[in-house]
Amino acid sequence: MRKILAVILMSVTISASLSGCFHNVREAVVVAEKAPHALCEGVPRADILTMRKVEFFIVEDEHGIKWIALTPKNYENLSLNTKEILKHLEQKKKVIEFYEKCVADVKQENTTNK
Repeated sequence: MRKILAVILMSVTISASLSGCFHNVREAVVVAEKAPHALCEGVPRADILTMRKVEFFIVEDEHGIKWIALTPKNYENLSLNTKEILKHLEQKKKVIEFYEKCVADVKQENTTNK
């Protein structure tokens, strides 16, 4: 019962505080230039990154020392995941370089047109 009353009280409080915001509504006009990314066509895309499952195991030797272990298949998956991450980072780097060049070209074009 207390939870219901708390929810009702909170709803009434929020409604009352928000209703005060509506009487001072003003119209705003925003003038914006076309965003640089809208001017850049042919953006290179990065592939979707899909990771293979890697399971780590804790193995204890005869001296009581614990080791983190991988099966050969998990080690291969870890290696392939690392390769995919590096490939993905290179693709993202190319996207960033593309936008940097495009924005620089747009800025140079804007300064020469003025």
